[in-house]
Amino acid sequence: MPKIIEYDLVIIGAGPAGLTAALYGARQGLKTIVLEAKQPGGQVMTTTEIENYPGFETINGPELITNMANQAKKHGAEIKTCDVVKLVQGKGVIDVITGKGTDYKSKAVIIATGSKYKNLGIPGETEFVGRGVSYCTTCDGPFFKGKTVAVIGGGNSALSAAEFLSALAKKVYIIHRRAEFRGSEALVKKIDAKGVEKVLDSVGVEVKGDKVVTGLTIQNVNTKESKDLTVDGVFIRIGVAPTSAVAMSIGVELSEDKYVNVNRNMQTNVPGVFAAGDITGGVRQIVTACGDGATAGLMAYKYVRAQEGKKVDIIDW
Repeated sequence: MPKIIEYDLVIIGAGPAGLTAALYGARQGLKTIVLEAKQPGGQVMTTTEIENYPGFETINGPELITNMANQAKKHGAEIKTCDVVKLVQGKGVIDVITGKGTDYKSKAVIIATGSKYKNLGIPGETEFVGRGVSYCTTCDGPFFKGKTVAVIGGGNSALSAAEFLSALAKKVYIIHRRAEFRGSEALVKKIDAKGVEKVLDSVGVEVKGDKVVTGLTIQNVNTKESKDLTVDGVFIRIGVAPTSAVAMSIGVELSEDKYVNVNRNMQTNVPGVFAAGDITGGVRQIVTACGDGATAGLMAYKYVRAQEGKKVDIIDW
């Protein structure tokens, strides 16, 4: 039989949303634990420099996450490396099943499992993440002012990325495997007007570099001919996928594209289950994830105290 530990609040995911929720929950006196399958931070850990988080002119991702984790722990939250398998609605509690010898019972759960950028899976991609390979245009685009970059993808996110980068970079390529883009015609016209060079019927096959990215090898899908582009950055924009398996396990309502549906209090359709951050869709930025986490943490506190027969007013907090 697995060991079972009881908590007031279990948070699944230790990115900015989850760690902020832990800070707010623990600070209000909830017995709080954050369960993270890998290392705290998620996608932020691959960001070498952050310039758009309020209060910091610049800070790197690992430092910001370390600060967040330490602050949450200072107020009493625990953080544990643990892969959650599923959630089960219990009698007055939610069972958090890990399958690793220790399970949890909690009065409230916050799902902050985030989303994952889809990878190309080509040589050099993983090696140069944070050193020229990026999945977030608004996060990293400003680092490529006056440089040459390539965007890979053919949907609206790729076209929007190419348009955004065209105002910063000296030269922008957009590479798409088909003869026509899947995105809107209006965006195609915009990138044409901005001088973005379209490379159609082509795929990226290798990211090259030394300490940083210096080039991208592409291949024509029809002729199989390969050529090298000299670029300083490669932005991969082939979509994101929400990590919603845990939410699905307890019957949380999802949107058509598998993001968790929440109300303004970050409450799902399942009593006691909240969600915050990228898993809820919308704008995927650190600052918005933190805002979601703060709301979820406070509302989870209010929910837990209500289950105990206590009424709390958090409007002015």
